Amino acid sequence: MAFTLFHADEMPLVKIQSVEVKQLGDKLRQVTAIVENPKIIPTHCVADVKHKLVRPDHVSLAGEGVKVIAAFTSDEPFFESPHEQRREPSVVKLKTVGSHGVTYVRWLVTGDGAVTVKIDSIKGGKDEKKAD
Repeated sequence: MAFTLFHADEMPLVKIQSVEVKQLGDKLRQVTAIVENPKIIPTHCVADVKHKLVRPDHVSLAGEGVKVIAAFTSDEPFFESPHEQRREPSVVKLKTVGSHGVTYVRWLVTGDGAVTVKIDSIKGGKDEKKAD
């Protein structure tokens, strides 16, 4: 019983750790979100990712008067080797958020309204955070 309860407690649970907005000039801004899974079980297992059994985790950015120009993901905070998502950059598709892992998502946007970052994971749940 103890193992079963421990296992149930370690099911994936996605959270948006933080959202940072940085002005780049005129109305161009950089929005960076840190998505974390503090649990042992990742949001998607290796077989799921390999065979695309379940849709990926979706991290979206929206805001009144905000237009998303580009979206990038990285496993490290400095975006030294970012992966660009070219199609539909307002909704970033993550293959998985790993065990005790974080994923960094960055958007380039125009507009000066507040932004809301949401994550929607089939196995890890949902979360959202707003920033100005």
